[in-house]
Amino acid sequence: MDKNRHVTKKLDLIASIGESARILEKAKNLDAALIGAATQRTEAFDNSFIKEMLELELGNGHMKTKGIDLIAIDVQNGRDLGISTYNDARRLCGLKRAKEFHDFKDTIKPSAIGHLKNLYLSPDDVDLLAGLYLEKPYDGGLVGQIASCLFAEQFARLRQGDRFFTNAEGFKHSFSKEQLNAILPVSLSSLICASSDSVSRIQPNAFVQPSPGNPLKKCKNIPRLDLGPWKNLNLPEKTCGTHG
Repeated sequence: MDKNRHVTKKLDLIASIGESARILEKAKNLDAALIGAATQRTEAFDNSFIKEMLELELGNGHMKTKGIDLIAIDVQNGRDLGISTYNDARRLCGLKRAKEFHDFKDTIKPSAIGHLKNLYLSPDDVDLLAGLYLEKPYDGGLVGQIASCLFAEQFARLRQGDRFFTNAEGFKHSFSKEQLNAILPVSLSSLICASSDSVSRIQPNAFVQPSPGNPLKKCKNIPRLDLGPWKNLNLPEKTCGTHG
């Protein structure tokens, strides 16, 4: 998209696999892609897949002629790696295990339960990925209840287990309160403004489409990182190095 939010070019993401870096390095392509990503509407999460995902050429031939597709490969990878089943995930997330297929009705679309019953002998056999794809959107979100639970758990562990996370306290490298106050207001919109060549306007929340409640603003009115708290920073003494 150009700066006026008009589509100037469409890019086939599947066809451009392996070529994205070369394409984005061309003049203004990165800026156009950033504007498009921040402007275009995200499709709802569902169990429908574009044909390229199901018919992608992989290896020595067309996947369709081999009776496989990327989704089937993902399911098989889950089995090979010993990933828990959908029923196990229900228990982890505080729900009762499904004893009968109709017990999935609290998280899975009713129209899909019959398909699961035709494919699996028991609720305990349902693959995690298959169940997640068939979930009803949860609490106004894009994904279902179990998917939301697993995502939240994973991100919480990544954050709590990362001693270099932004607000991790008690380490020599931890940011001061003043530095954190300068960092936390910085948004993705701010980063886009700072790192692009021609983006001059963007909405405060780049993850949500422009609207009256999230209007386009000039980049100069989007909060940027204040480097003042680092101006007179005293670096810690060097504590490691090579010994000759």
